[in-house]
Amino acid sequence: MPSQHHKLSDVAADHIDALAGEGIVCTPAEVIMINALAWEIESPRHRAALARGVPVFIGSVALWPLTLAAEAWWTACLAEHAGDTAQMMLLAYAMAHAHDQDALDAISPRASGKVATQWAKGLRVRAKELSVAVGEVLAQDDDLPRLAGPKDKPDSGLSAGQIVAILTATAGGPPSVWESEVSIGYIREQLRAISAQQAAENGGSLKDSEMVAATRQMGLYMEQIRARARGEA
Repeated sequence: MPSQHHKLSDVAADHIDALAGEGIVCTPAEVIMINALAWEIESPRHRAALARGVPVFIGSVALWPLTLAAEAWWTACLAEHAGDTAQMMLLAYAMAHAHDQDALDAISPRASGKVATQWAKGLRVRAKELSVAVGEVLAQDDDLPRLAGPKDKPDSGLSAGQIVAILTATAGGPPSVWESEVSIGYIREQLRAISAQQAAENGGSLKDSEMVAATRQMGLYMEQIRARARGEA
């Protein structure tokens, strides 16, 4: 029996109709992606992938929103390397390896500048193009400072260890998931949900926050389609 996720969901149909009303005809690939995102909104069991955030491609390389562990690596590297371009390349490198923490940990902060520069040269794109791609990833969480280094934390006043401990105790899952598999933006949403629940004592649930995150990813993708239709993509 075919999975229900092969069917067009009601949420997907609404979004496709909305685009059609704007004179935008979705490509088959866009219809498939919209439907996949829509099922993430409708079915909480299938939201895990969205917790990673939406990758931005520069050539064939995917730049992912930073995880806590990847952000910690990048922050450590900033102390060794000055200059916006160098720090941007380090950030791009951290994004490209956000879900390969072993690869990041294998590079010392002192050696990271040379490694990131060589990696960026291998992309065969201009620094400005790479910077734009990095900016698109950062834009997924408007609260994150741009190239702000040590201040770039999901919530002020808490260490990464404290954040992981809170989320592990409240939302479950092994600490490694919160450290190196989900994006900082997703973690921020979870912390906001926890804070709201504490304020309301019994209101809401973490799945409400997951739905917010899933809906947000849909909005980002819809804007990408509109940009494509305008000839900007």
